Amino acid sequence: MLFRRKRHPKNSQLVRKTHRITGVIVAAMLLIVSFTGIILNHAEDIDLDGYVPGFLAGIYFSPSDQVNGYVANEHYFFVLSEELYVDSARVRYCGSDLGGVARFEYGYQILCDGSILWLDLDLNVVDWVTEAAGLPSQLQSIVSFKDDVLVSDGDKTYLVDIEVPAFKVVDVSPPKPGTIQIPAEVLMEESVSWHKLILDFHSGRVFGTVGKYASDLLALAFILMAITGLMIWTRRS
Repeated sequence: MLFRRKRHPKNSQLVRKTHRITGVIVAAMLLIVSFTGIILNHAEDIDLDGYVPGFLAGIYFSPSDQVNGYVANEHYFFVLSEELYVDSARVRYCGSDLGGVARFEYGYQILCDGSILWLDLDLNVVDWVTEAAGLPSQLQSIVSFKDDVLVSDGDKTYLVDIEVPAFKVVDVSPPKPGTIQIPAEVLMEESVSWHKLILDFHSGRVFGTVGKYASDLLALAFILMAITGLMIWTRRS
């Protein structure tokens, strides 16, 4: 004798309702991911190197917020969303800790998250010097001193020869670079490219920490949809 499994209408309704709600949430997020993904896939055919209007750049910062940085040879150096900017041009990833800028004969040395970024006089990247190249660890600051460049970890001060590279301990007080508040017009003018904006929308980074967790929720929603969909299919069969 065959026994049919007893159905539970309330549980079935809950599963279907959960499946529908999750589907709506996933669909909304997938629209953003899919649309931005298509644009990024054709980035070479679309000019995404231009800069977004000021009101869109405001997503990354507010003109009322204070953004500190450094000035060297009439150029402004600052960090937004872990990217280094010189005036209104994005240079490259720098991390969250900008330790200073030193002007020297062959360009500029910028301390980014404990590493030294070397830019030439035309602000092109020459080298990225890390601890693997002998750079002392836990550096906090970098400054120009007469005709030299000095870095410090807060305890010891080192003379930098960036071309070798080499770092020699010197008996000098730790340098203290002075920060300035970056003018609002510099921040708003040509600071965020279309490519960066669309890429950050695609990854969720434009929303900061919230976007990161939203991406996690999207993955969990896919799992929940798969489970509830399987439960619905099993009960029907």
